[in-house]
Amino acid sequence: MSLSFIVSIQGGMACGKTTLGKYIESNLKDVKVSYENPGPVIKEIKRLGLDKYKLKDYIEIQRLFINAEIERYNRLKSFDKVIIDLGPEEIEFYTLYFPKSIDKDWNIEELLKDELHRLRQCKLDGILYLDASKEVLRKRKEGDQNRSRNFFDHYINNLHTYKKQWFSKYDYTTFINVDNMSIDKLGAFTTKWLEEI
Repeated sequence: MSLSFIVSIQGGMACGKTTLGKYIESNLKDVKVSYENPGPVIKEIKRLGLDKYKLKDYIEIQRLFINAEIERYNRLKSFDKVIIDLGPEEIEFYTLYFPKSIDKDWNIEELLKDELHRLRQCKLDGILYLDASKEVLRKRKEGDQNRSRNFFDHYINNLHTYKKQWFSKYDYTTFINVDNMSIDKLGAFTTKWLEEI
């Protein structure tokens, strides 16, 4: 395994990112796993009364998310080995593609030019994309009573296909089909993948 790295675990909603993170925590003690924690940003969005379907509000919302992700990345640089649940490329994808998914032709690249530039400086050593079919994602979502995932239907119908295409453009993305893969097999694959980074 490399002396140091920062990588992310990616994939669709309910693909198994958290489960894999727990496996890594249990089996690779020297690896820091950082889970997505949108709670503080969502709390601030509610406090400000922002509406993501309005351009001005959406810009402010994504500015909050981008700044939080940059802060997380900078905090994690103090660790030798880091796995991020989702990560900077995910924030960039959503920031640019959500408006398209609701048929809005907003010029996000220009309106968030400075924030996106800073976000793109958060470099990763690799991305492991857990690739699952829509059918498997739906089944897993229905079987998970611990999380509401209110955004799931919109994600599956409007963003899922574009997300995989987005991550295909990075030459440091590794795709692994997890439709019929046990957590032990996925964990073993991930361990080997980390050794080759």
